[in-house]
Amino acid sequence: MSIGKRAAAFSSGTFLSRISGMLREVMFAMIFGTSAAIAAFFVAFRFATLLRRLLGESPLSSSFIPHFETQRAGGEKQGALFFRDFYVSLALVLLFIVVGLELALLGATSEIMLWTRWMLPGLFFICLSGLNSAYLQCNKHFFISGVAPLFFNLTLIVILLIYKNNIPYLTFGVVIAYGMQFLITFPKGLLFLKKELSFKELFAIRPFSPEVRRLFVPFGMGIFGMGASQVNSALDMIFARIGEASGPAFLTYAIRIYQLPLALFGISFAAALLPSLSRANAEEKKFLCEGTLRKSFFILCPAMCVLFVLGFAGVNLVYGHGNFNVLSGMRTTHCLWAYGIGLLPAAFALILTQVFYAKKDFKTPMKGALIAVIVNIVLNSIMIFLFKWGAISVAFATSFSSVVNCLYLLYRMPFSLLFHRRSYFKVILGSCSAGIVAYFAGRMMDVNLDERRILMQLLQFAVPALCFVGVYLGVMAKTAKTVLAKND
Repeated sequence: MSIGKRAAAFSSGTFLSRISGMLREVMFAMIFGTSAAIAAFFVAFRFATLLRRLLGESPLSSSFIPHFETQRAGGEKQGALFFRDFYVSLALVLLFIVVGLELALLGATSEIMLWTRWMLPGLFFICLSGLNSAYLQCNKHFFISGVAPLFFNLTLIVILLIYKNNIPYLTFGVVIAYGMQFLITFPKGLLFLKKELSFKELFAIRPFSPEVRRLFVPFGMGIFGMGASQVNSALDMIFARIGEASGPAFLTYAIRIYQLPLALFGISFAAALLPSLSRANAEEKKFLCEGTLRKSFFILCPAMCVLFVLGFAGVNLVYGHGNFNVLSGMRTTHCLWAYGIGLLPAAFALILTQVFYAKKDFKTPMKGALIAVIVNIVLNSIMIFLFKWGAISVAFATSFSSVVNCLYLLYRMPFSLLFHRRSYFKVILGSCSAGIVAYFAGRMMDVNLDERRILMQLLQFAVPALCFVGVYLGVMAKTAKTVLAKND
């Protein structure tokens, strides 16, 4: 299966997950708007999510997949034995961390820390779900790992509809939803494991075996490396809360739209690329990386333009209902624009990082991410405390730190990348031309955040969106085959 097909399988599952995640945020916006209370919930959720992303997502998969592929090169059974031992070892570590954090926060009185503590048990399930997903990707099953968050979102939506304004109940609902996501990924991974191991071997577990211990160093460096961007996200919420009480709500709603193209294409391409890079030689690595960057640019450059041109119409269509007022729409759109600046650099950084992880070089991504964290903190401090810019400064600082991280990774690449300038220029030309046409189409539709009729909201978004797509595809018709040429 080619990288394009793997990315498509992952994207199809991710698309369902992201759309359900969007629906989840729409429900939050309708019921709570951008109140200080829901902003506090989002901060607590981000704190709990930080631990999940440090231990159960990118650092875990990026360190596990290359090591697993090395073990499996000695035989399928050897790979299965390693996965079995690592799975139990991670479960024991997670149990220790969750219990320790629960005890540390036992005396917490602020609602943010209290709600964080109530959500912490879900960390156990979601991190193991991340390991299940990485194992499935190694076995060329990308759809399940992409679609698993759908069940988290649907569970939380049901709980939200039942309890509505009761935020404490929502925190317990998060734990239940994480459990549902785990149950989706576990059975398929177990079936792969049972194919290689007998019943006796399945339970002859060796926690913290020598092979598992050798993974701890790259795993730890992955936490400091790719996990640094997640620390950035948590710090963003703190800075936003300091800047304005509803700041975390503006950021949360904006980032949900921003992350849709990033997850569908940037994260999907990166996830599909890593297993192939782990098995490729030096020349093949360069070939795969160049093609993946080109394909992601073809999709994400116009997506970045869409965020700017259709920002107001998109935010109003998605969130402009119930208690989400005009001011909320304006502030959310401004944050979306600031995030949009960093869409391409963030996606490129995700893809470039996989090259280093495939070579088992965890230091370079770690250094780049730490530099980005420092840049983010400095910019946030200046714009929040000195200029008093509020939540928008947080989104801008995040984007600028993504640019810095991307440039650092390009500088440290083990080989020189060839960027097909003509193809890239054609994509930029097509995106800008389509953006100009869509902008004037939006002016003709008189897009405004006061509109609350769903049909008019849909028309105000759909007309300029269709104009954008039509012009872009028209300009790119002859170039698309070259840009998306198969190279994987």
